[in-house]
Amino acid sequence: MKNALFFLFVIFLLAGCTQQIQQQAPQAGSQETISQVKVSFAVNDGENNILEKTVEVEKGTIALDALREATEVKGKQYEFGFFVESIAGVEAGQSHYWAIYVDNVYAEKGIDQIVLDKDANLRFVLEEIREF
Repeated sequence: MKNALFFLFVIFLLAGCTQQIQQQAPQAGSQETISQVKVSFAVNDGENNILEKTVEVEKGTIALDALREATEVKGKQYEFGFFVESIAGVEAGQSHYWAIYVDNVYAEKGIDQIVLDKDANLRFVLEEIREF
């Protein structure tokens, strides 16, 4: 009887240790998914897609920096933010601008103010400047 109780005690003790070890062990690849985000870029000149590319960047990266990893970007820095003049060699010109859509929603922030803290789809569309 004592041997049976001792045997059960050892089994419960080992089961508890195994469960504790499993809870503490990190899942394979968990650090990569936490610290990296995937950003898919689509650039459309109003008629055609001129670029479709996905890059992985550090979580917290500014969208402008991620776009620069994907393609050539030119623009000017102003007090209010960065104004994109050309993407992938396509210039906006005087009558158009690069509209930014984040996950299919028109961005309310400039590209240098969008922080990528999760996977995202960014679409840039050359749109005509219209008077209000």
